[in-house]
Amino acid sequence: MKIELTERLLREAKRYELRASCNHCMYHTAQGCLFGWPDRGQSVDVANLEQVADIDVEFCKEFELR
Repeated sequence: MKIELTERLLREAKRYELRASCNHCMYHTAQGCLFGWPDRGQSVDVANLEQVADIDVEFCKEFELR
């Protein structure tokens, strides 16, 4: 699911410590996603971004927090 990176998303990601990137997912290994999904933006760690960038953030439907 693609979501535009906005000031509100950035604020809320920091406030709630959003963890949604591949490196936080229990299905992601050193070889990649166990489901075979390509990493096309899911690696963006929104909670650690400092400012809004001209990117879309992609959230994976298979994501499960480690």
